[in-house]
Amino acid sequence: MAEIDERAQDSKRACLDAAPIDKTEDFAFPELETFPHYLQCYDAFSDNTGWMGFGKKDNVWYLREGYSGAAGTAGVTKGIGKVVKIDANENVEGWIMIGLAPAEASESTVLLHLKTNKAVGTIEFTAGGANTGFYTVHFKSNGTHIYLKEDSTESCLHAASYLDTGNQADCDTLESSIELVTLGCKTGTGCSGT
Repeated sequence: MAEIDERAQDSKRACLDAAPIDKTEDFAFPELETFPHYLQCYDAFSDNTGWMGFGKKDNVWYLREGYSGAAGTAGVTKGIGKVVKIDANENVEGWIMIGLAPAEASESTVLLHLKTNKAVGTIEFTAGGANTGFYTVHFKSNGTHIYLKEDSTESCLHAASYLDTGNQADCDTLESSIELVTLGCKTGTGCSGT
């Protein structure tokens, strides 16, 4: 965001004076979750591989980006997309999509939701994927411990060494303070064809 702000200061663009446009309804995330974001400026990459939009409203910066990667099977374009916000307290929240498709069963696809809280020193993310080595992951760390749930396996790790603490209770506070809805396959679905 600092790079975008610096670029904006170096060469003033009319879009920065425009009213931020609410683009919340552009996306529907799992569990009917929304992600409010506002954009003012749009910039297409000169090589036509992607684009970036950004804006600022109520002292919160928003960034939305799309990148078209290499073609997957049957010429389906794979890529990366993200929509992120950072507030005045340097807290970050965002969604990252890898494998913008139409997705094919043989292609790797991941949806990731992340959130930080600088005041309390936590980072949390959850990801759901297909053909990526996992179906669902939920991670939360406070810098001392890491609570990790991968598929149905839970772990409590030391943040410095990534070694198991040997005591799941060390992560009770982290587990009980989870804010994000876990992404991935629902329990009992077997995830076939998902």
